[in-house]
Amino acid sequence: MLLTGLITIAAFILIGRGASSAERKPLPMAAGFILLAISLSLHVVHHESLMRSVTTVSAEFGVGFWVLAGMLSKAHRPAKPFFALGAMTLALAVVLIASGKIRSAIDVETILVELGPDDRIEEVEHILARHDAAAERAYPTVTLSEDADLAQVYLVTVPVDRTDRLIEDLTSDRENVDHTEVNRLFDMIHPVSQPGVVTEAESVLENDPLVGRQWALSAINGHEAHALLKDAAPARKAVVAILDTGVDG
Repeated sequence: MLLTGLITIAAFILIGRGASSAERKPLPMAAGFILLAISLSLHVVHHESLMRSVTTVSAEFGVGFWVLAGMLSKAHRPAKPFFALGAMTLALAVVLIASGKIRSAIDVETILVELGPDDRIEEVEHILARHDAAAERAYPTVTLSEDADLAQVYLVTVPVDRTDRLIEDLTSDRENVDHTEVNRLFDMIHPVSQPGVVTEAESVLENDPLVGRQWALSAINGHEAHALLKDAAPARKAVVAILDTGVDG
């Protein structure tokens, strides 16, 4: 957050002024500590994740410690401890950023977000950024004139541990968001074709030259049923309609 960063740097400048003066001034230092408390409280109010908050605070404090160390060094006061603290907190921020990117790349989930017909994804960018989420159109080739619903559906990628909070925040934005749900993917179990041995009788009863690959007939004992009905005469005729969706599995 830019605001908390500016407040943190201002706080360290005030602390530095109070600590580097010939006679230490408690008032600027007290004001600096108050600003630090305000900065930390803003991180809490902003509902950031713990990892993001620690990373941001580490980066802000690292820069702040270096600013303080520079002011103390210029005033010929001990500054090395603050240089060291700044280096350690900045190093911690770098490690957290790197680990967060690796984790986000591995452990992510997608959700579907449908916006209103007159809304734009930019209107919820601040919510997405808060949860390190990225959005892309789910149906990029569909225009609003073709389908006002599909054109407003976005596929949002978000770290798994932030999915619930992101959905909650997006759902609360009733002005821009019409619907949100987890994009669940289900893999169909593909049947394994097993070539069978076609006998002469089956060739007569089942006039499909690829009957040996019809795994379903074996699964329902269709060959045996044909054998039983081979010499049977039906009492009456029946009309059979076959409705096929064309979807196997």
